[in-house]
Amino acid sequence: MTASPPARPKHGGAWTIEDLVELPADDDRRYEIHDGSLLVVPYPDTVLTLDGGDREYVESAVVRPGQRWRTDQPFPLTFDLGEVF
Repeated sequence: MTASPPARPKHGGAWTIEDLVELPADDDRRYEIHDGSLLVVPYPDTVLTLDGGDREYVESAVVRPGQRWRTDQPFPLTFDLGEVF
């Protein structure tokens, strides 16, 4: 995942429901509008962690159901995505 400047609809203003409807709907991501900004939630199998240096969320793993994932940051945690969803 890479950081990019905030996306704006063609008209350059705040995002609306009409703008959201025009986005492609076949990429399995979840799109939301919050206070006129577009929020894109990554695939449910993507693990994001907070990078201490840049204070940005970065993709740290892709976890599939049936695969156990373990981390020690910020505390020890092990889970299977299939058990969560």
